Amino acid sequence: MIQLYLIRHAQTQFNKEHIFQGVTDNGLNEQGLKQAELIADYFENIDVDEIYSSPLNRVIKTATPLAERKGLKIQILENFYEVDCGKWEGKNWFYLVENEKEDLRKWLLDANFKAPEGESLLDVYNRIEETVFKLIKEPEMDKTIVLFGHGGVNRAVICHLLGIPINRAFRFEQSNGCINLFEISDKFPPRLIMLNYTAHLKEEK
Repeated sequence: MIQLYLIRHAQTQFNKEHIFQGVTDNGLNEQGLKQAELIADYFENIDVDEIYSSPLNRVIKTATPLAERKGLKIQILENFYEVDCGKWEGKNWFYLVENEKEDLRKWLLDANFKAPEGESLLDVYNRIEETVFKLIKEPEMDKTIVLFGHGGVNRAVICHLLGIPINRAFRFEQSNGCINLFEISDKFPPRLIMLNYTAHLKEEK
């Protein structure tokens, strides 16, 4: 059985200020660096076989403490970058709610709707599909995989594994530093064991 841990990157300053980030390659803020260490703490007594990450800096920085403690190399998945938010990147969420409410709502509810000069969530869903199924292609193996990603990318992975229409991706939360867990075997469809778990971050609050 494969245990697949899916983790959203820790906090950036854009996250703290509710600014659309997308493919803007930010690092972690001070709180985010603490969260990355607490994520590594969570896995203290859990054996990890492989660690994968988006190519963006904030995700690699989140994965680094765990990789260092486990003595593992971070394997970069080049197509696991966050949804490209186009002209919305660098703009505050509340500004967009006030000034581009109709398009923002369409983007959240219709996976085919693209951000201005950017991507739709369906674009993300399609570009990660092959990689996701390569990671879990041998469900009969006993292996623990930790995959560090983004809010949008994680939602696409979860929808893929559960067979949920991607239009419903924004009906569940993916908080900074959250942990999701799937069990994948050759006997059952992928099973979601844990969703948006954040109790491990309590020490930094």
